Amino acid sequence: MSSSIFALVESDELQRLCSADAIQAIGYDCVHFKTPRDLSRALERGAGFDAAGIALHPRTPDERREVLDICRQVARDAERPVLFMAHATELEVLKPSLREFLAQPGTDFICTPMQDEELRLRLDLLARKKRD
Repeated sequence: MSSSIFALVESDELQRLCSADAIQAIGYDCVHFKTPRDLSRALERGAGFDAAGIALHPRTPDERREVLDICRQVARDAERPVLFMAHATELEVLKPSLREFLAQPGTDFICTPMQDEELRLRLDLLARKKRD
């Protein structure tokens, strides 16, 4: 039996390690991408993922567009939830972007560092919503 694959976009190495631990703890294999563009290229080449997480560090307008484009690519598959992730210290800067990102279907937000059970619950709820 193959395990589920979680695509993680995270440019910060320490945060990537912490997030990958939480993702693996709930039963996903974690595939890391340093930038949104790297994930986009993998999707264009036909890579398959069961869920994706995109770290939202404060971004330029061009980077925000890239993230929205990825959401559209990932959302094509009705079973694939997308979680946006940010550290609580970044939330004030990210609030305007969060509204834009969370308007996309099948998306949710989680603060980092992630707690295993909260991560599992959010992914389960998103997958269920996308199936309904």
